[in-house]
Amino acid sequence: MVGLQEFFYDQMPTDLKSLGLALYLSILGLGNFLSGFLISAIEVATGGDGRESWFSNNLSRAHLDYFYWLLAGLGAFELAAYMYFAKSYVYSRVGDDDSEIKFKKKWDTGVVLNALQKSCSDMEWRLKALAQNILVQAY
Repeated sequence: MVGLQEFFYDQMPTDLKSLGLALYLSILGLGNFLSGFLISAIEVATGGDGRESWFSNNLSRAHLDYFYWLLAGLGAFELAAYMYFAKSYVYSRVGDDDSEIKFKKKWDTGVVLNALQKSCSDMEWRLKALAQNILVQAY
């Protein structure tokens, strides 16, 4: 989260830094809406016609493993997209005289590994929260 905030702050032109922070917060809100939409869409698509949905109140009949596989697939796709865009992105930085200097950042596997670790820990936290909510609703 902090890395994304610093990216929007550092890579925006000086006059638009506040807009960069607003975009950062907007992306977080959009992500929450998309997460809710994904769960609702899965509930509608897998439930109905007398079938148990993936998020059934009965954990013996629920298919949370399918949902976790879907999230893992989405995470792999997002990692591939991130690696493509990170490799082709041209960074801007502020020089010593406050003029913007454009330079190409070389491929850094440490950046990818850190992003992957953060993505996995974030997904693990979301899955734990989802499982806890399902258990609370079941009782």
